[in-house]
Amino acid sequence: MPYYLVEPWGRDKYRQAGVLFTGNTVQEVYAELDRLVARLVEQGIDLAPFEWYVVDDGRRPVARPGAH
Repeated sequence: MPYYLVEPWGRDKYRQAGVLFTGNTVQEVYAELDRLVARLVEQGIDLAPFEWYVVDDGRRPVARPGAH
């Protein structure tokens, strides 16, 4: 099952969203999210305006493995 890193643009944050990255595992997508965040931090860009989610093929949010 594919997983997606998405950026919402509509009322439904998970379904009305642009796909930024597609991966085969949750871990792969969260690794990409971490890379994007690290790049922004490195460049001194404020993260506050960004809203990204990891979702499954049914566009349901997926928690980071090992997170509570």
